[in-house]
Amino acid sequence: MNTNILLGKNYHSYLISFALFERNKKVVLIDDHSQDNEDPNFIFDFERILLETWGLDCQIPLLMELDNYLTPSCYCLIFNERRLNLGASPSENYNEILRKFPKILTSDPLRDERVREKFDRNFNDFSEKFGVKLFRFVDFSSLNMEIVWGLLPQELKDLFFDFKEQSKKEEFNSLFCFFQGIYQHEFFQKRSDLELLFILFFLLSPRFEINRKKFEEDLSRFFKKRGGEIVSGENISFETKGSEINQISLSGSDSIKFEKLFLTAPKFMGISLTPDSTNCLTSLKMRVNIKNPDLINQEFFLSGDDRIGGVNPLTRIRFEKDALVGEVLIPYIPASKEAFDEKSVLKILFADLEKILGVVSDNDLRPLATFTQRFWSQDLENRSIHKYFWPFFPKPVKNLNIYLPSKSGPLGGLSILAQIKDQRGHII
Repeated sequence: MNTNILLGKNYHSYLISFALFERNKKVVLIDDHSQDNEDPNFIFDFERILLETWGLDCQIPLLMELDNYLTPSCYCLIFNERRLNLGASPSENYNEILRKFPKILTSDPLRDERVREKFDRNFNDFSEKFGVKLFRFVDFSSLNMEIVWGLLPQELKDLFFDFKEQSKKEEFNSLFCFFQGIYQHEFFQKRSDLELLFILFFLLSPRFEINRKKFEEDLSRFFKKRGGEIVSGENISFETKGSEINQISLSGSDSIKFEKLFLTAPKFMGISLTPDSTNCLTSLKMRVNIKNPDLINQEFFLSGDDRIGGVNPLTRIRFEKDALVGEVLIPYIPASKEAFDEKSVLKILFADLEKILGVVSDNDLRPLATFTQRFWSQDLENRSIHKYFWPFFPKPVKNLNIYLPSKSGPLGGLSILAQIKDQRGHII
């Protein structure tokens, strides 16, 4: 039985293992006990349906009962001081977009209750059909606009034509880059129809927060029942042969020969992925000693016309029970340390926080912890996609598979799930 190695313990790695088990692969998960994940804490309705379909087809109870781990989660986009509150039902999100940014859609608001119900039903029916089809019948590499278009009701087709037409206007370039930065981890002025369609769908879709701790604990138990093995990543070393890694050695155990490696954490054993170009953004993420009981679990994304294309195009702020977590995008500089940027990032975070809370005492803003996070592609003019390398190795290796939201593709987090389920091969 061929062995496959998972590097990093999170729910994406467990999903990969379930795909491999179906192909009679032996799976070893190496846990480096790192908490520096990319925080895939939120999913949209398409992702929920794909995962539930996976559970139903493969009889994985945890995925069949995914709702037990989900909580509806609203969030707020602040652009040029305008607030867009999203994450509820499709009709509520649609009306909110028209209220706050009426010029990016020329359609009429959904005023009548029966009209709103019909809109929600059409959107939810499409989400269901698309999530099921993407899991059962479509490889991610072959996904195209034609496949999605055939599932859309006329109402959503008309809405997309409207959205697409408005996106061509120069006045909306920065706003659409902002949307793309949030949902697709990219900042480009040129977008395919498929990318644009899913920006619209993410804006309309309900969003859910995953109870990751409980979900991953239960997935771990199911993983072990299926024969998966979890080992500590202390004193790990790799052996390469040509352009492949063919053997791994762990402290206190024999070397393991394997077929493939799967990396699901941006930092493993203290070493981070790095991009092949400096023309991209990374982010500095910090916990700050500010508490606001009225905003616990609320999340904000902030930007503006004057920031898109600049050095700090996006800030994400989330209020937790004991602190605030802020994430500020900054230019990627090889070998840069968190301490170099901490002061300037704190200043940006402070200014953005005032847009949410009003006046905030500068003395209250002290970082409790600071660390780098993921990467965003940025090339507003030429549309160049960056590749990422793992500095364990001086050159790319063929049998290393990387699954991270920041290199996902036009469907955001859904792209990652689709690529993971493709590891099953053509199994229906």
